[in-house]
Amino acid sequence: MQLRRFPSRALASVPTALAACVAILPVQPGAAQAPGPDSFHQQMSNQLGILDHCIAKGFPSQAAAATYAAFLASLPAPADPEAVALFREKGREGIIYNGEDSQISAEQMAEGTSQTLEEYCKSFDENAKALETAQ
Repeated sequence: MQLRRFPSRALASVPTALAACVAILPVQPGAAQAPGPDSFHQQMSNQLGILDHCIAKGFPSQAAAATYAAFLASLPAPADPEAVALFREKGREGIIYNGEDSQISAEQMAEGTSQTLEEYCKSFDENAKALETAQ
């Protein structure tokens, strides 16, 4: 087997290209911060909101939504219920929300994982089964 040789100028451009890619990556303030005390509650509320969005789009996941709601009810009350409510509302709007600097629509998430929105919505059914087992 013979190795293919590349011109040395191609190798010199790799570090330059890598540096250019790193330079354009957004820097998110607080990205290295520890999660707040309500972050789990917020994320679960957002997922429940996404389930509401899926149901509104005609993709039945009522059983999964009931499981998520029961799981959330079993958690201690959040320190900031208004923030948790915002995460739920964003989910109902079809937004996977992790703060103003980190949000994507459920449709975009589905597309990014090579799924239809219906397939993505059905994935919550499996997650709900895991929650039932954890309770």
